[in-house]
Amino acid sequence: MKLTVIIVTHNNAHTLPTCLTSLQRAMDDARARMPLQITVIVVDNASHDRSVEVAHSLMEDAHILLLSENRGFSRAVNLAAAQDQGHLWLLNPDAFPAEDALFTLLHTFREYPDVAAVGPALIRPDGVIAPEGARAFPTLWHEVMDKTGLAFRRAGWPLIGGYYLGEELTPRPVPVLSGAALLVRREAWDAVGGLDETFWLYGEDTDLCTRFGRQGWRCFYQPRARVIHLGGASGREENRLMLGLVALESMRRYFHIHRGRRAAILYRVLMMLLAAGKWGYWILRGDPAHVRVQQAIMRWARTGEMNSGVR
Repeated sequence: MKLTVIIVTHNNAHTLPTCLTSLQRAMDDARARMPLQITVIVVDNASHDRSVEVAHSLMEDAHILLLSENRGFSRAVNLAAAQDQGHLWLLNPDAFPAEDALFTLLHTFREYPDVAAVGPALIRPDGVIAPEGARAFPTLWHEVMDKTGLAFRRAGWPLIGGYYLGEELTPRPVPVLSGAALLVRREAWDAVGGLDETFWLYGEDTDLCTRFGRQGWRCFYQPRARVIHLGGASGREENRLMLGLVALESMRRYFHIHRGRRAAILYRVLMMLLAAGKWGYWILRGDPAHVRVQQAIMRWARTGEMNSGVR
């Protein structure tokens, strides 16, 4: 069996040592238990830190693809996937697989030949299972529940819950898997043409799983495989807000592609109304930083402008 591990980096020198060390242990364990030929490809999206040097020093046999500008996650993954013909393991640089995680995911492929993608249980740094490791297909109601925080806090409740499915630790088919540590069958990848590069960051995993389902493939949640995932945006407030706006735009695009123009417009209207409500709340609380965040979201909802406006 051939496998290509793809890690896309952008200023991840602080997490890469743990990621690559954990990956090496997982690869050694899998090789010891099944015939396996593995290629590791690190695609660097124009990092300004020591990400490339760290990757070279910790995994000398890894292939490094250097991009002169940040081309986005989807484009970087597609470039790497074209370098080899094996199954694909998309691994975030802040994801640290347990020693038996890779073997467990690959073994699931052997058990279920109609499965296009397998995802592990994602574990937060505090040891809690991240419910977003498996998800339902997005709906406008789900997105409202998500943005109000109710989708997480009431995951098991009728109507309010049902979006995030990762807390139920039963191996089973699910609609959508997180792309943080996603194992993809090469045949299925080729059948759908890889990631949609119009998703610059976020949403590409939801879109991919949706397209798998439409072609008759299944996605499978395998919580017996465990991967610690730090998650969350790092850096200054402006960077975090910009990534939040990118996530909103990615979901708008998802609705436009898979639910139609009206759904995409309604999504923006709903996000505008939620932001307006939060804007009023934070004004009353006297918190100017949160007020500016909601102003940036309302500006995006009205105009599509991605400038965060934070100074």
